[in-house]
Amino acid sequence: MTAPDWRPSIGDGDIKPLFDLAEHFDEEILKLQSDETAKWVTEFSSGVALLGELIKSQRESSEKGRRFRTGDFRSATKRRTEGRSRSEYNSQGSTGRN
Repeated sequence: MTAPDWRPSIGDGDIKPLFDLAEHFDEEILKLQSDETAKWVTEFSSGVALLGELIKSQRESSEKGRRFRTGDFRSATKRRTEGRSRSEYNSQGSTGRN
């Protein structure tokens, strides 16, 4: 005894519409893939640009810190205290406050 065949039979008239449907599906998938790829590229480019700006900002901040820790700090302090008498500078302390 064999099991009954429950699968529907496909006639010649059904083949063309099925191929058309598959073709339409394939076109839509390729279109969606292209759109998503374009969006991803835009998002990636924006992220890379932002990362570049953050890196530049961090480098500038680090450079300022490096200059502060080196001789540039001493020359800036010297320029700030020029014009004051030594006793005036000593009475105010190194911060310039009373």
